[in-house]
Amino acid sequence: MKTLGAVLLLVLLVAGVARATLQRAMPALGWPDEWIYLTVARNIVEKGTLNTNFYIASSIESIGYPHRDVHLPGYALALAALGSWRGYTFETAVALNLACFVITVLGAFFIARAFFPIGRSLLAAALVAILPPYPGYLAVAYPEHLTAAALMALVATSLWVRGRMGAFVLGFFLGASLLFRETLLFATPLLAHLLGTKRFLRSFLPGLLLSVLTVLPPLSAHRAVHPNALYPSVISEALKTPEPVSRLTSTILENARVNLDLLFTSHPRERAEDAVLLFLLGLGLVSLPASFRMESRPRDFVRATLVSTVLLFAAMVVIYVVRERGGVWGGVRALMPMAPLFVIGLFGMKVGRVGGGLLVAVLVWASLFLNSWQVAFFNRYKGTNLEDQDRAATFIETRTRRLAPRRVVGGRYFQYGFRNFPVEVVWSGADDVASLNRLYAKFPFDFVVVHRTSRMRFDLRKDPRYDWVNALEGQPAEYQIYRRAER
Repeated sequence: MKTLGAVLLLVLLVAGVARATLQRAMPALGWPDEWIYLTVARNIVEKGTLNTNFYIASSIESIGYPHRDVHLPGYALALAALGSWRGYTFETAVALNLACFVITVLGAFFIARAFFPIGRSLLAAALVAILPPYPGYLAVAYPEHLTAAALMALVATSLWVRGRMGAFVLGFFLGASLLFRETLLFATPLLAHLLGTKRFLRSFLPGLLLSVLTVLPPLSAHRAVHPNALYPSVISEALKTPEPVSRLTSTILENARVNLDLLFTSHPRERAEDAVLLFLLGLGLVSLPASFRMESRPRDFVRATLVSTVLLFAAMVVIYVVRERGGVWGGVRALMPMAPLFVIGLFGMKVGRVGGGLLVAVLVWASLFLNSWQVAFFNRYKGTNLEDQDRAATFIETRTRRLAPRRVVGGRYFQYGFRNFPVEVVWSGADDVASLNRLYAKFPFDFVVVHRTSRMRFDLRKDPRYDWVNALEGQPAEYQIYRRAER
């Protein structure tokens, strides 16, 4: 009965946190990946394909057309399942995030319950409900909440599951969860500790391998080659060179150098991203000395968590990102699923009532402050991007709707592609007429839309294969639209 009451309290708390956050957050899609994810979800349901509608010209040249988005498809599949009856909207993404947030917080409670009394477990889970960056990502159509919920469900189940079949299913589920984010693989050391060596080797590992070999290949293949994605793009590019090993090594070392430089030049007093990243790293670092004063079970749990985190952080430095690159808060997003485990670990400290009260007070204050800062930053960032996207989309729509475009080349017109589904957009890489001609051979497009400052506009005006659709507007028009004519 006490457990049921705790669960209900946590659900109410999550609802309150979500309501307070969503009242302040911008209620709209605003970043390229958000439009991309929802468009792929719609393709899944309406076309039965994982292919994207947004392309890079060099990726089409490299692997052909059509192909899939650079992101793993797990989040798009989840959006497709929900969007098939709710629509492919911002509200659908928020509903999925909220459901996953509930799972994350309840997962934290049941994990803590394996080590602590119900009161302490409830408090730990309540802190997870306000833990940065969770509230701020409720209003973002990104897979962060889904990834975190998957990890918390895996860890919670591994603490309570019994028998070899349960461990096998857990392994299979971890393999399937890699479709959300491949970084979940770094939870393997923690899960191995919780399951024990025999069950891990005899049951969990075979389940994981079965999933990796049967589920991942067909769903994660034929993804775009993207310049910001070191993996798998870097491998594809390295294989094209005469010395692939040397090229791969030099690229990875350069990525690590840049990441370390960015890490040691962060400005947590000035940048919300850096402050949240420092907060998460601080939680993890405090866990290690704190573990020396814990009982054996929570101590071993904390140390296994830290092993997984260290491996994840090393991967962030070497092949992923730490800060400022790779989209919105790349390093924060990588650490986000592990953060609730740091909080649970801190509750194993023997600091007395006064010390415990001070620790909770600091965590509450820091969390509320950082959440507020994050939402304000996201609102500004989204608002600026959305203004540009909406202006471009409206401009293109009003001048081409009667011509029924199918494929458009020229710029970052993500909202236009989203609003005018199933129009396909090449948003990067076609920077001159020669590249346009190469692209046309594989991707027969209808229109080229360039900004009025683009140097390519002069060549397009001279080329008889392109008709200037809005020529009467002249140079003052923000965008110039050219229709590809078959001559």
